Amino acid sequence: MKKLFAIFLLASTMLTACHTEGPSEKLQLSEIVLPPPAVEEKAMSVSAPLAPAVNSTGNTEEQSKDIGKKIVKEGQVNFECRNISKTRTALYNSLAKLGGYIAVERQNDEGDSTRKVYFMQVRVPADNFERFLSSVPETAERIDSKNIHMRDATSEYIDLNAQLINKKALEARYLELLKKGTKIKDLLEIENKIAEIRTDIESTQGNLNYLSMQVAYSALDITFYVDPPVKINVRTFAYRIVTALSDGTNALGSFFIGLLSMWPLWILSIPGYFVIKTWKQKTAKKLTEQEIA
Repeated sequence: MKKLFAIFLLASTMLTACHTEGPSEKLQLSEIVLPPPAVEEKAMSVSAPLAPAVNSTGNTEEQSKDIGKKIVKEGQVNFECRNISKTRTALYNSLAKLGGYIAVERQNDEGDSTRKVYFMQVRVPADNFERFLSSVPETAERIDSKNIHMRDATSEYIDLNAQLINKKALEARYLELLKKGTKIKDLLEIENKIAEIRTDIESTQGNLNYLSMQVAYSALDITFYVDPPVKINVRTFAYRIVTALSDGTNALGSFFIGLLSMWPLWILSIPGYFVIKTWKQKTAKKLTEQEIA
């Protein structure tokens, strides 16, 4: 009896222990966090272009609201001067004071009897353009023409600047994609895209730099010339008499020189004269004899 009671007590204790450990094991399993399933890496595709990074506002005007007016000034001046060399020196000194420079210059000089023309294309800082333009007439005898025109290039500048920003952002994204690439085919395609974008960036940057230079330095084409001096001859009556005598003397001398130049003809004419004279005598003698007969 005691043995049966001991066995029953032991079995009850074991069942109690099992019920106590069950909930604990369930609590531990519920706290386990399983890692996410492995996802097969897909091959990258660069056939479609990436969208460039844009500002959160997406408004070009807000991005460039700090850009002021971009005005391109150009002009042409044509005038007559007294001395080519002095005029060029005066214009050069004026340019040096105002921070300008000569971009192109050439001279047309075909002789003393033709007009001497000098051409200069100068670049002047836009702020000093009016000052230099007002100094040009100081070296001129007469202004023939003067044309000044201005062009608003603000929209063109903003457009080029926006294109440059977007292309650089696009290049940066492709560079990031290049770092993450693993396949050679994908890397080559990305590098080709980057090369195309870099070419576009350099072209856009060049256009933007050229436009900025046109805005910063105004262009002026200057043409100045010197006409040949006019010779004035004061011919009096005495002067005309002296000139006539001189011309007559020259004509007479030319006549005698012409006769002397015909000396072969004079040499041949002497025997010809005697031949003709002899022939006439014989002819006259025959006619006389026939009449007597």
